[in-house]
Amino acid sequence: MTEFKENDIWADQAASHPGGKMLTKRIIQKALQGGWLANHCRLLDLGCGSGETVRLLRGMDFNAEGIDLRADLNQAHLVRGDASLLPWEAESFQGVLAECTLSVTGTEQVLPEVLRILEPGGIFLVSDLFELGCRPSWPEKYDLELLYLENATPCLRNYISEWIWKQERACPPLCLGGRRISPDDLTYYYAILRKRKGAGYFNGTQRISDGVRNAGL
Repeated sequence: MTEFKENDIWADQAASHPGGKMLTKRIIQKALQGGWLANHCRLLDLGCGSGETVRLLRGMDFNAEGIDLRADLNQAHLVRGDASLLPWEAESFQGVLAECTLSVTGTEQVLPEVLRILEPGGIFLVSDLFELGCRPSWPEKYDLELLYLENATPCLRNYISEWIWKQERACPPLCLGGRRISPDDLTYYYAILRKRKGAGYFNGTQRISDGVRNAGL
């Protein structure tokens, strides 16, 4: 099972990821402007935490749902479950949003499930940390088409500065790919990618049924 482990500073901020709602709205609006997403489509927030982004997306007229190992089951549209074992049928979402999720869950476990639940031509929206000077290989490995990429590192720097101001101490190293890396050696990007039509996915009915059972559905 993949466990959602927060970086040291994530839980101490009002925004659950660098850029907060502003960056979420920006990436969604960019996808709408590009014609890659449509209003009222079904979106999944992967690693939704308290559900703040799900509420934001539903307020923007999306049919949004969220999943997290610590999801509050008293809140509508949230599912408690594992990102590597998603409790939905294949090709059931038009879009998946992952904000600071892949860097703590790992791509090998999560991306096959993202591809499975995305319909052909579906959109994967990512904002996350990357090690400075290192280009991730997973878009090519999973045959995802890159539609848009923007450097949002200033959001990360502002986020860390706010944490330092509040805590009155230096920011600790952040966890990335199982390693602790200095904030100075990190960049922050958001990307819009598309599942190519005809792309394969793992179609394991046992995994689907296990995911449904684990989520209590």
